[in-house]
Amino acid sequence: MHKLIQPSVLFVLFLSISLLSLGGCHKQNIQQFIVQTPQMATAEDAEIIVAAAESVNGVLDASADLEQRVVVVRYNSLNLAEKNVETAIAKAGYDANSILALPEQSMQ
Repeated sequence: MHKLIQPSVLFVLFLSISLLSLGGCHKQNIQQFIVQTPQMATAEDAEIIVAAAESVNGVLDASADLEQRVVVVRYNSLNLAEKNVETAIAKAGYDANSILALPEQSMQ
């Protein structure tokens, strides 16, 4: 004769498996890339560009090298692509690698 498994045992088993599978949901693949920003000429430009880069969800941090006119961005590549960061910088009014600065949208 087969014994029936109690519903509470099934619930505990299901809950345990669910919690174990959640561990994989928080994986990260931290990458770094350099953004060429030729118009970055002042400390204020650097602050604007860094703020634009860091506003993108998935960016861990960004730092500007004013002398080299580049920004180093660390990000989780499972959350975003480099183009997302470049586009955010372009929307702030600065060239970002191959993406040209986007003109400000005029409100009509």
